[in-house]
Amino acid sequence: MSPSAFNLARLLSTNDPLDPDEKQHARSKVTALNKRLEDLRLLCEQLENELAEHKLLLSLSREIPNELLGAIFELIIPPVVGYESKQDLTNLRLVCKKWRDAAEITHRLWSGLAIDVEDESLSFEKIAAWYSRSGDVRRSLVVFPSWHSMRDMDSCQLPHPVLCRLLTEGPVIDNLTISCTAVACLERFAQVFHSDEGATLPWHAIRSCTISFETEYWTRSTSTPEGTTIFPPSLSSLTFTSQRNPANWGEDENVLSFIQPTVLQHLTYLNLQCLWRQSLLSILSALQDCNKVETLVVAGGHEDTRATHTVETSLPQGICLPQVKTLRIGGTCAFSISLMLKTLQTPNAVNLDIDLGSTRCCTLPLRNVNTAASADREIVWWSRISANLAAFKRLRHLRIRSTEMNSSTLTKCLKNFPSLTHITLENIWFKSEEDPSFGFSKPSHQRQDSVAGLDRPCIEVVELLGKTRGFDLSYIQDLVGTGAPKIMLV
Repeated sequence: MSPSAFNLARLLSTNDPLDPDEKQHARSKVTALNKRLEDLRLLCEQLENELAEHKLLLSLSREIPNELLGAIFELIIPPVVGYESKQDLTNLRLVCKKWRDAAEITHRLWSGLAIDVEDESLSFEKIAAWYSRSGDVRRSLVVFPSWHSMRDMDSCQLPHPVLCRLLTEGPVIDNLTISCTAVACLERFAQVFHSDEGATLPWHAIRSCTISFETEYWTRSTSTPEGTTIFPPSLSSLTFTSQRNPANWGEDENVLSFIQPTVLQHLTYLNLQCLWRQSLLSILSALQDCNKVETLVVAGGHEDTRATHTVETSLPQGICLPQVKTLRIGGTCAFSISLMLKTLQTPNAVNLDIDLGSTRCCTLPLRNVNTAASADREIVWWSRISANLAAFKRLRHLRIRSTEMNSSTLTKCLKNFPSLTHITLENIWFKSEEDPSFGFSKPSHQRQDSVAGLDRPCIEVVELLGKTRGFDLSYIQDLVGTGAPKIMLV
């Protein structure tokens, strides 16, 4: 049947059966239209793919500078690269040439490395090549030697040939972190570098050390020659961590004596995390030589409150640290924090951080506290702590964490800091609201006739972080205005 004889409109207007020629023509037409539709679908898919490819050519990702792309990589890769993060960095470099180039010029990605001395593939050449991409960025090295028995010091792998070569022939390392079994391990390790006293080694340029011990026998040492130090001579920053109670030591013994006074005298940053019982005396004994420390962090100092009189009489009297600008104390009971604040004299401190979180408070009756039987003991201890804060006249930022207190107690505490402008309260529970505005001053032009307000600080910023409770938010309205605090709720 010819196309002209096939009248589609007429056939659709009736329900009459089609004759054989009409059926054959309709079937042929359906087949042809399906074929044409399939061809159009393929053409459409081809056009869509071609369109997507051309859009990729105009993608803004092509315009991202390598420096910005490298900054994004820094958010993904940690500062110290271990095995897993090393694989992540390798995968980023395999995406494309642009990503590889961006990673190559981002020196921070290559500035930190964690090594396991038990790794059989450990190679000086590979480590040196890694650090060669770090440019002028300060380099960090984290070392994880295996634990060993104190009876078998020869099995200590800290003096590994590759590690020793790295610190004698390799690039300059600024920050060194070591986790080992005992002081004796560090002594054997340091002897490698004392044998070549005339040479200038990368070991001598290390400025920051983090040392941690994982066993209760960490105080064990060897017969180190008099005057020999186990720390690099250029050290200015030291972090020490131990959570195990030292075995076989006397309560009046300074277990931190392996940190020689000559080392402490040159430090500007000191972080002592002595999380074992009866550690307060050791901590304070070490602090007597820290004349240049500007940032002091103490986490620890647990003492048995049953021995209150013995502890107080054996403590050094008035340790003056005139260079301290930032003081952070926590990780222990309120009793020890109170003693530390009483003993340490930091007249130039501008930042004070007190953390009572995850600690135990005194469980015995408090002397000379008539209300101890009825008042919350944690609040009573905080009152004692605040009584030792009067010497911080230059304080500008006060941070208090994880405790209970009365609003009036905080108000009295703030009176000690005429220069205070910033206060941070984190996980604080206020038991009462007799002064829920915390006694923050109004602008000076509004309170110049108020004698009660003259000795209070003019707070600029108040941060309420975590689960801080008890602060009546309606009082924020009273703080709005020129010179009133900026309230930050997180």
